[in-house]
Amino acid sequence: MDWSTIFTALASSFGLSITGAYWLVRSLIQNRLAQALEERKGEITEQLELQKAAAAQDLERLRDGLQLQQSKAKSAIDAEIRKEIEVQLGEIGAQRQYEYEAKRRLYLSIGPLRFQLLLACRDLVGRIKSIGTTENYRIQLDEYYGRSTIYRLLKPIALASLIEEQMAINDFSVDREAIDCLRFRRAVTRIFSGDELSDGHPNVDWSQQKEHVFADSLASAVQSIIERVDVNQSRILRFDEFKEKIERDGWVAASPIDKIFEQFTIDRKPILWLRLVAYAQICNSFVTRQGQARGFAEEYFDTQELLLRSRDIFVKTEFSGLKEKIKKLETLPL
Repeated sequence: MDWSTIFTALASSFGLSITGAYWLVRSLIQNRLAQALEERKGEITEQLELQKAAAAQDLERLRDGLQLQQSKAKSAIDAEIRKEIEVQLGEIGAQRQYEYEAKRRLYLSIGPLRFQLLLACRDLVGRIKSIGTTENYRIQLDEYYGRSTIYRLLKPIALASLIEEQMAINDFSVDREAIDCLRFRRAVTRIFSGDELSDGHPNVDWSQQKEHVFADSLASAVQSIIERVDVNQSRILRFDEFKEKIERDGWVAASPIDKIFEQFTIDRKPILWLRLVAYAQICNSFVTRQGQARGFAEEYFDTQELLLRSRDIFVKTEFSGLKEKIKKLETLPL
């Protein structure tokens, strides 16, 4: 209703009071304002719904965008992880293949020598036990027993030397037992040339090789039982071959091993006996470590009994310390 309609109604109702006219006008105005407010509310509600729909669409687009980015990032990460895994697997495979080939070459070159070394160690242990249980036994170099003793003494060292030569051209790091062979070779050298056992003995004489052997002299003497077949092949002489060589050429090639056994008895050369017992102990431990898996039985070696066969005062008074020193030689670092 517009104002002209209102005034027409007022004119036709001339007889109404002023109060009635005021009430009528106010009612008309309130009604118009309520309609305008409702219309505005509808417009705002419609605009709000439109804005909500637009916001929902924006959120949907944003979510889709984020999901796409997340999917791309996940795919990139997965691809990088797969690539890294493939590289690592390739490296592991190559390392395994290398170790396999290295072990195969190493086993082919030192496998038979290692088995011979175990046999030679067992023979040396038996000989030292035999000497230790025989009263005042003297080794005569012109007799079978004396030559056999020196042969048995040199053979484990010679075999360990051949193993060391083969390991020099192969990667020995792939085989712990091969490393143990190197440790054995070094321990034996220290036993015969070092001062670990004889330190403090009042009768030690480093000026002459009477109860010890210089390291290079020992290495040279070892060659007396090695035959070089060709550049890539060497073998240990059989005892009969070694015996014939000594009868033919004398002890020159094995010197000074022959000299240290001249007039040898346990009491006459107690330092040498100490070295021999330590050598036998090292050999027996080596057979225990590496031989059991190859069928060798563990044998007890009485270091105490053999050492105390000597009536040397130093050996008797330093007995406990000597046993510990021998034990340390078994794990001598390279």
